[in-house]
Amino acid sequence: MSRALRPSGLLIALLVIGMASCDGGCDRGALDPTGIGGMGVILGAAGTPGTAGAQGAAGNSGTAGANAPGGSGGSRCGDPSCVAQGYVSGTASISAEGSVCAIDTSACNECVDTASFVIRCDDAPVGGANRWTVRMAATDSEIGLLLLLPGRPPNLTGTLVFARLSPDLQLLSWTPITDEVLLAAVGTSKDYGVAPSPSGWIIVGWGLYGIFIHAMDAAGAALGRVDVGDWGGSLLEGPLLVPRPDGPPLVAWVSAASAVAPGTMHVAAVAADGLSVGPTRELTLEDWTRPHGFAFVGDAFFAAIAAGSATNRGQIRVQRIETDGTPTTVVDALTGVNATSVAPVACAGSLCLVYDALPPGTAPPTGGAFQLVRIDATGAGVGNIALVSYNVEHHYAWATPVPIGGDIVTVLGGAPDDVLGVARWPATLSAGLPPTLETVITRWPGQARYVPAIAVRGPDLVVAWGPAPKDRIRIARVTFPSAP
Repeated sequence: MSRALRPSGLLIALLVIGMASCDGGCDRGALDPTGIGGMGVILGAAGTPGTAGAQGAAGNSGTAGANAPGGSGGSRCGDPSCVAQGYVSGTASISAEGSVCAIDTSACNECVDTASFVIRCDDAPVGGANRWTVRMAATDSEIGLLLLLPGRPPNLTGTLVFARLSPDLQLLSWTPITDEVLLAAVGTSKDYGVAPSPSGWIIVGWGLYGIFIHAMDAAGAALGRVDVGDWGGSLLEGPLLVPRPDGPPLVAWVSAASAVAPGTMHVAAVAADGLSVGPTRELTLEDWTRPHGFAFVGDAFFAAIAAGSATNRGQIRVQRIETDGTPTTVVDALTGVNATSVAPVACAGSLCLVYDALPPGTAPPTGGAFQLVRIDATGAGVGNIALVSYNVEHHYAWATPVPIGGDIVTVLGGAPDDVLGVARWPATLSAGLPPTLETVITRWPGQARYVPAIAVRGPDLVVAWGPAPKDRIRIARVTFPSAP
């Protein structure tokens, strides 16, 4: 599974959008004596019934006695439908809160009702409000979901929780990690991580005392804790775990000497039992605050970055990292491609790159596109270039590719229209069209800067997000028809 470190500021946006409201900016108009406005419900305190009711104050519903005029118009919601609020479907309701028009979107649906793709979209079985999705990983038999429970006064530090879910998204276990002093909230560039390991599960995080790893057994019980190192107040991104099939993951994070210094990428190998880590090493001296990503391919980890060069500001650079955490060869990949972002992925035993750039043969002002191509050991492109999405359709800001069976499925997000999409290509990158190309699977308001948790469980893609927009964690299973 590929794991993309997204552009700075896109990792976790802690949005809480429970109710859409319109107070000072709402339409106002003549009061309907029935209390129902021409464009929506008029809100406010009802006047006292009588034979000659007085003029109501602005914003009040002033329902007067028989044949008497009502007051001036109150707040109105305009179009209260779920679609108008940014969802795919469902039924919204309106409630009065003083003089404010409040639209309740709890019954609105984010997921596209396409039976052949989204086969379940529901609340995650991890309780109600006050939970944040942090990360997710999966094996063939279950899903590991890492949550953050925000702190409450007087304790504001929050608590990490590791939850195991069955393939049909039922809760198997719930393990709080209570011996860490976390900071008050997850920053927009800070992260946590979870990955399967030969002994069960491994969790990485950061807190007041530095970066830590917790090892869990296959049943979710704690095995032990490892202190990875002090981030010294300069943590910019991460820490996260890069999964390795049938082996332990790699831990990675970005720090900087100052607020204006380039970001330095640190990596360390995690032991199979999760109870120790190898020495921390630094990758090449690119500015790792630029868009980058990681993947395990063949027999090594790979980091790719839109590093730039003196002649090409979007030059892609790829670095190999051995399984013991030792950085080795570095190559400039796809020379001449001016990429704005890049993520590596394993494809049929080789290394592929998903990147955002102008398609071959086009020139500005033509919109860019996410593309997928295989590269060799020198960084040169091999074979076909597969088109993942056109920016003119949704203008996605990030892409996270993952291998599923013999295919590459790329999750796309960050679009201004709040959609999350997927595209699927055969890992062989055959010249035929893919079974799916930029298919929208969810749409929820405020998600443009939110990157959900993504995992692969058997033949399914699993996506989790929260608390936005419903103050709870939502989870969806996405499946794909067999390739022709």
